[in-house]
Amino acid sequence: MGVQILLTGFGPFGAVIHNPSQRLVRYFGRHPVEGIGLTAITLPVSYMQAPCTVEALVRQRAEIGHPFDYVLMLGVAANSSFWRVERKAHNRVSDKLDVDETRLAPGPIAPEAPATLEATLPVQQLVEALESRGIPVCLSDDAGDYLCNYLFFRVLHLLRQLPAPPLAGFLHIPADESTFRVPSQQQAPGFPFEQHVLAVETVLRTLASLSTGRGAEAGTISLWKGDER
Repeated sequence: MGVQILLTGFGPFGAVIHNPSQRLVRYFGRHPVEGIGLTAITLPVSYMQAPCTVEALVRQRAEIGHPFDYVLMLGVAANSSFWRVERKAHNRVSDKLDVDETRLAPGPIAPEAPATLEATLPVQQLVEALESRGIPVCLSDDAGDYLCNYLFFRVLHLLRQLPAPPLAGFLHIPADESTFRVPSQQQAPGFPFEQHVLAVETVLRTLASLSTGRGAEAGTISLWKGDER
């Protein structure tokens, strides 16, 4: 029996033509981590599709008796020099267009919900684990005002309504050398992909070490939600 983890990343958007979070999801979809039952899915940068897909997967797995132990969401912080372990999701959204050309009215994501929701992953332990592997990392209290924060908040809000929810959190990763359409748009040094892989594997193994696992046999399911862009 292995610990069950849902790993999500995002596809391309705007100037980000090769999203490293998507590359990581695809990598771990092909390279299982021993002892972890991983469902790896790439989400489109879509207000409608991204949270609905995650919510449906979480509910489906709970209903069939094989719930996730953890939900680990990845997104790119394009001009960051650090891995950012997000502590809070904010109940706010901007009017930025998504890849479906949908624009939401700026304001709260869920008017009835609190102004902030805290990650339920052990964020300090994740920071310490990443530091021990030489990964530049920091805690962050601001996941932005676009799809990363939107998905993060929607998922945390859903999980508060479930009787035995998985623990959930969000990791922002820096860009790499192939992230941008125009290289001059990158304002911070990019990570080599091998370092991205090391960082995600470190987080996955840290989470697995903290859990006895509630799910089915370990293995990897790799999914793509939405069209290639």
